Parts: sequence; structure tokens; C-alpha cells
Amino acid sequence: MTIVKTTKSLVLAAALLAATTAIAAPENSGKSSVRLATTVTVNGTQLAPGQYSLKWTTSASGTELQLISSKNGVTTVPAHVVNLDRKSEQSTVDTTRTSNGAAILNAIHLAGKTFAFTINENSAASSGATSSAQK
Repeated sequence: MTIVKTTKSLVLAAALLAATTAIAAPENSGKSSVRLATTVTVNGTQLAPGQYSLKWTTSASGTELQLISSKNGVTTVPAHVVNLDRKSEQSTVDTTRTSNGAAILNAIHLAGKTFAFTINENSAASSGATSSAQK
């Protein structure tokens, strides 16, 4: 009987762990939108100000974030999902200015989500990050 009780306990523990992980993890894929207030460089591509649709897919190998515009087509960039303590109240875009004044995309926070996307560009920035609130 001890083996049966131990097995039941292990099955229950595994089920609880799986349920907790599913609740805490951000969506594996999704769609949203964000407005860029200024020209922003993403993955070596300059994106003009305007409204962009976002699509993301997360797999074991990482997260792929697509910024889609009718004018600029699709820009795809690897991103990291960062869990937040609370939901973002509004969508924001965090950028860093380079020494020549170009804005490099660092992160996107989506309204109503408890996670954000961070983008690591391989370019040196000379000043701190800025945040642009979007509606």
C-alpha cells in the first residue's frame, strides 16, 4: 500500500506543478499591436513611426517576434519573454539612443499583459533607455 500512496502523491504533485507552470507562463503565441512614435531600429531595420501588428511564437529554442506593417512588410527579431509582477497598464516601447542619435528597440510592454519582450541588439548605445507610451 505504501507504493500506491507514494505513486498517487507523485502523480498529484506532477499535476499541480504542470497546472502552476501553465498558469504562470506567458502565451506561447499571440497577437497584439503597438504604435511607434518615432523611427526605431529593430534588428538592423529602420521602422518608420506608425501602427504595427505584433505576432510572437515561443518554442524551446526561443521567442520570435514579428513587427508587421502594411508599409514596411514584416520585420522578425529574436526576443526574450520577461515575466512582470503586474499587468502593464498601457503598451510602451523602450528604446536606447546610440551616439549618432538613432533609437534602438530594447523592449515592448503590452497593455494588459504580465510579460514583456526584450530585444538585445548588438550595437553600442551611448545614453540611457527611454520609454514611449503608446495608446
